[in-house]
Amino acid sequence: MEKAVLGKEKSRYQIHAQDICCAIISILLGSIGSPFAYMLVFIYCAMSYMRNTRESTIVVFFVLLMSLTRGVFDTYLYALGFTCFFIIVHMIRLLERNLYEAIALIVTAIIIPYSIQQFGFVKEVVIMPLCTYVFMKQLCKEYSWIQNRYVLPECIAALILFGTYLLCTQLLQSYCAIVGWVIFTLIGVVAQPLTLLTLFILAYLCIGVPWVMMVIPLLISVFQKDKKSAVVLILALGIYTVKDIASTSYFLFCLALLAIKKEKLKGLCLQEETPVINRFQDQGLLKRQMLNYASIFQSLASYYAKMSSEESELLKTMAEALRYNADVISKADSHYKDQQRIVTALEGYQYIVDDFLMEEPKAGYLRIVMDISNIKRGEIKTTLKPLMEALLHRNLEMDEIHNRRFLNGFHICMSDAIPFHIDALADSVKNAFTGNGDSFSVFRFRQSMVCMISDGMGNGERAAQSSQLITSIFQRMMISGITQDAAIKCINKLIQSDTFATLDVLCFNYALGVAYISKSAACPTYLLRNHKIYEINGNALPVGIVSIMQPDCFSIELEDGDEFIMMSDGIETHEFYEWMRERKADTLRDDVEIFSDILKKSQRKDDSTFIIANITKS
Repeated sequence: MEKAVLGKEKSRYQIHAQDICCAIISILLGSIGSPFAYMLVFIYCAMSYMRNTRESTIVVFFVLLMSLTRGVFDTYLYALGFTCFFIIVHMIRLLERNLYEAIALIVTAIIIPYSIQQFGFVKEVVIMPLCTYVFMKQLCKEYSWIQNRYVLPECIAALILFGTYLLCTQLLQSYCAIVGWVIFTLIGVVAQPLTLLTLFILAYLCIGVPWVMMVIPLLISVFQKDKKSAVVLILALGIYTVKDIASTSYFLFCLALLAIKKEKLKGLCLQEETPVINRFQDQGLLKRQMLNYASIFQSLASYYAKMSSEESELLKTMAEALRYNADVISKADSHYKDQQRIVTALEGYQYIVDDFLMEEPKAGYLRIVMDISNIKRGEIKTTLKPLMEALLHRNLEMDEIHNRRFLNGFHICMSDAIPFHIDALADSVKNAFTGNGDSFSVFRFRQSMVCMISDGMGNGERAAQSSQLITSIFQRMMISGITQDAAIKCINKLIQSDTFATLDVLCFNYALGVAYISKSAACPTYLLRNHKIYEINGNALPVGIVSIMQPDCFSIELEDGDEFIMMSDGIETHEFYEWMRERKADTLRDDVEIFSDILKKSQRKDDSTFIIANITKS
């Protein structure tokens, strides 16, 4: 049954943007009649094969299709080369050798007979294989471009532009010089000096391109960072070569291109080198600084304990928040030790782990990426997944399982199994007399979604200032790692004066599947579950009205289909029940719009704010 389902899924074929891009480049390369077209085609085919088999199939199809327009003999030569390429690749994979290390030699070996067939036994016969080897080694220096997103390495982008020049010499013979000037200058902008030098040898010795056509792009490439030197050299070169309006325009064009930065050329999707940062050293320094600040706050709290309990408690809370963040940072350092422990355990079960990465992104979910060479597909879910769950004490789910591109085994991605998906929307309708004194916020932090409403006492600008102050400080405290009730107590100490407001907080924890509710003089929160309405209410005082207060706290285990409705005191009970009768429950946005329309029917005496949250099973 499982095989039948997999076969059905594989039969679906969708055309992606990267497929179209690959087809266009293949049509361009397949249309070139130059002897150097074979080098360009097989380098691009190798790059496509290293990305995925589908792209290499597209390359083969369109290159053979376009070669038919020039004759059967060209098609035969391409077909023979493709056959040899895939046979050698298949043999290396059967021998379980590293294809990535051998791919440069494979393509170079295939180009040698083409070079002999095109040039004969002359000195130029070695140039095309040598250039092929240089380009392939440039391509294989790193493989970060082998991703789902279609990214062209700089050497491939330069070769495609070079192929465009070769095609233009066939189609636009009258303008090939002008096109050559422009294209080679563009190559100088996008390519590295080594790539340009290789193209210089290829173009000057074999095609007869004037040396000055390549010197200017080389100057642009070498002096990309030193703009002043490049300008001086190009101007000096222009004094000896400028003869007419066309050459003058070209040199001005070169000077304009010097103002372009490579990172701005997003249309070419060029691969950029990312600087290596000593992340663990920076994290260790930040952790020590946070612990030092926490000690300072703790010392101040001890000093003020006898003078003022409010200030002492506030400083103590801030010290605890800093220690919490230092502990969060230390988790990143402990990931490396956990990785070693897990890899050792997997090797104890006779698994050969070639690569292992465990990280915790900003969303707070644990993600594991590994390459295992001696595992069968059926063992991944039946053996490996339960073993990883036992080692990590977490529920995991499979994200990706792919055959490895160059060796036997599988590339496996796992992440935390999040039981629920939570979506929340809010709206507010102000009163008819003054400004809106309510504030609300819905934000996500790590594995939590936090919804809150604050109603400033009174109305108008003063009420809005107090409610906005409370929601803003509370959000920052939650992100800093302070718990809900501690944050509310801390805010109460901060704003204790004639400024006070209600605070209603609903915090969802994705991983645990629990909702935490804190209420300080807030209106009831309604839970809709299994066609029943549950009212969650509290009796705590507003924030800031007394020196010591305790918010009402509740925790509720989530179930599939739960809906939570939070409201401020401007909404009447009959309006809520009217919404219950009229709601369509099609989408969350529709429910919010219906509730807003109901509130706008009558003139509001008080500000009316509500938040609706839906819980669905992942």
